[in-house]
Amino acid sequence: MADEDAGTLAGNALEAAKEAGAGEAEACVERTRSSVIKVHGGKPSSVKVSETFGIGVRVFREGRTGFFNTCIPARVVPGVKELVEAVVQADPDPCAGLPEPPFGPFESPDIFDERLAALGNDEKIETLIGLEAEVLDADPRLVSKYFTFHDEVEDQRLVNTRGLDASYRATSFSVVGVAGVKDERKGTRGFFIRHGRHLPPLAGAGREAAERALQAFGGEPIPPKPRTVVFDPMLASQFLSQIASAFLGPRAVRGETFLAGKEGTSIAPETFALVDHLGLAGAPGTLPFDGEGVAPERTVVVEGGVLTGFLYDTYWGRRAGKASTGNASRPGYRDLPRVSPGNLYVEPGEGTLEEIVASVDDGLLLLEAMNVGGVSVASGDYSVSASGVRIEKGKRTHPVGSVTIAGTLPEMLENIVAIGDDLTWRFPIACPTLAIEGLTVGG
Repeated sequence: MADEDAGTLAGNALEAAKEAGAGEAEACVERTRSSVIKVHGGKPSSVKVSETFGIGVRVFREGRTGFFNTCIPARVVPGVKELVEAVVQADPDPCAGLPEPPFGPFESPDIFDERLAALGNDEKIETLIGLEAEVLDADPRLVSKYFTFHDEVEDQRLVNTRGLDASYRATSFSVVGVAGVKDERKGTRGFFIRHGRHLPPLAGAGREAAERALQAFGGEPIPPKPRTVVFDPMLASQFLSQIASAFLGPRAVRGETFLAGKEGTSIAPETFALVDHLGLAGAPGTLPFDGEGVAPERTVVVEGGVLTGFLYDTYWGRRAGKASTGNASRPGYRDLPRVSPGNLYVEPGEGTLEEIVASVDDGLLLLEAMNVGGVSVASGDYSVSASGVRIEKGKRTHPVGSVTIAGTLPEMLENIVAIGDDLTWRFPIACPTLAIEGLTVGG
């Protein structure tokens, strides 16, 4: 998509909106090229390649909001005019509208990988076959579950009637591999995840999945009782992903999070800090501006264990009487902006995974957690089926399987007794090793 073509299309949309009577308007023009490749048994099982192009237009008229999208340039002007005429039938909302200027200047993060953009499908398939082979070569008891390579090149231009005109070009990838043990009754799954803007060396990731699968092989249940659970960075990041929506402004405004009304109060130990920063250099979700053109900023959500605030876009910030934190996300041109984390992470603490394991008298090193019982940020309930390795007097003793871990989210945050120094970015939500005491573990 030539930048001038995107600019012309967006300009025509905004001009049509103003001519039809809109007070404000915004246009997002996007082109993406993506591929999703799956490998099983040493050969590709699925290859999908797609390209999308289109424009999404938001209009605001007397407090009313309308949205239109199309992939047909000739439909833009008439479609926008029809929208502006029809939007008068919607209910007005005093919080609706564009962000306040000024916009920018925006930084230029390193979010485009020339090598990834040029990578051919044959090379992606070869990479996945090699990672699968690492699993199968590690132990004859192992089988391949699935290996996927998803990548995307995205060009986006965002323009509004308040003076915003910004664009970026970004690459992204996600590579996931899952291994299992042939005897499903005694085994567990092992997996790896790599996600980001720049493709790193992937050799060894398959062996990582193999090791995780084998550590809990032959695991048996243990009697239920309160124990300390150690979440390694992979499982700690999964846990943070499960509860991330509890820190979103819309849930706080609607009272749909266990944290509603707790701003300014202690929810975790003093060593716990939670930060979100869409513009963080080198992180997987980094962008120069959010889905509404707001410059990203470092937002401290929890500091010293105290909940200091929630994440907002423009609309929900106004609903709460707060400023936007730059957390409007726009998955694609067909979508309205929504509140979501940018790069959300727990600040690293002290101690390695092994040092934290050595500090636990009676516990479980968690290797896999499946959301069977459910994790609810509204009620604060936490219950998952799990497998891992038993910890007794600081030593890993034997594999554990077919157990349930249960507790409540408020108590889990309060009962964090260790935070590791091993923050690792594998996804836009990241967390170092956590040790949480008082969870009921058993089956």
